[in-house]
Formats: sequence, structure tokens, C-alpha cells
Amino acid sequence: MDSGITFDELLSRPRQLGLPLCDVSLYDDEAAVVEYVWQHYQHLLTPAEARAGLYLRGMTRAVAIESKGVQFADWLDETFGAVTEQQISQALADGWDALRIRTTQRLLTERAEEIFVNRCPSCRRIVQSPLAKQCHWCKHNWRQKTPT
Repeated sequence: MDSGITFDELLSRPRQLGLPLCDVSLYDDEAAVVEYVWQHYQHLLTPAEARAGLYLRGMTRAVAIESKGVQFADWLDETFGAVTEQQISQALADGWDALRIRTTQRLLTERAEEIFVNRCPSCRRIVQSPLAKQCHWCKHNWRQKTPT
């Protein structure tokens, strides 16, 4: 069913009395899982996966050295793991989207016990974060009410 509202129109609406309800026709569970895992579980990525993400944002070792110095480039290596340009290229061989999907599938299989995909108990859609207690899709709130 077409609501006649485009995504750009939805985003351009002024906020009135809180956030507007999200257009549920825009929800894609597979894409939501991929985004959620990459946003909240980056610490579980392999060095090549993590650096591929930085690489696509333009942060190669050469750029890191040029923009912020060798110490910053060394910090990237220590934090995300030292990888070669060839390893990054291999990780991105099928493209960015394929890397994100493949990595998410691997993490959900190999590290399932460490990943909590927080879903709204009412509409079952993925919410903003592992700690969220309100759905931005249906506005359901499952915070415990404190006695007044």
C-alpha cells in the first residue's frame, strides 16, 4: 500500500510533539540487522573488516599519516589491527554491501552468544540500540514504571 509520502518528505517534516511515527513500509529487517550489528558490535570485527570500513571512509594508512601523523596511523594499527592494502582489497572484492552482509552473517553464526539484537516486544522490529526501551517504529515503551 502506497502512502503517497516519500522518504525525503518524511525526513523534511518538522518535529511536532516528539518524533513522528516512522513509515513502517520503509523497514527492511535484513538491512536493519546489518546496520545494527555494524553499529553496535564493531569490536567483534576482524582487523580486515574493521579497516575496510575505515578504508571506505577514506582512512588509509597513507592518509592517516598525512593528516594526523605516524602516531595516529600506529594507533589505528593497534586498535583495529595492522592489515595490508591487499587484505582490505580482498575484503572489499565483492563490494561494501556484500562485506557488511557477509560479516553480519558470520558474527551472528560464530559470536551469537555475544550479540543481542534488541527487538520491540510489540512490533518485533529492531530498535535503536541494545539498551533501548522504546521503539522508534511503533512508539511502544517497555520501560518499567517507577512508583510515584
